[in-house]
Amino acid sequence: MRDDTLVDRWLSSLPDVLRKVICRRFGLGGDEAGSLEDVSRELGVTLEEVYRLQRIALTELRNVPPFG
Repeated sequence: MRDDTLVDRWLSSLPDVLRKVICRRFGLGGDEAGSLEDVSRELGVTLEEVYRLQRIALTELRNVPPFG
């Protein structure tokens, strides 16, 4: 992942598993967008767990201070 865009910088503030979920779900950081099922299969967790991690990651991203 390149750190030259604001989105990349925001993503780098997340723990690895949360970053992976967000990147795969929404097609960020060079990843292809995937369904809950795709991400669930890749991480070896339930659909509910992927959804929970996604919610946590989005909440954390809302609280990231602006980079200057």
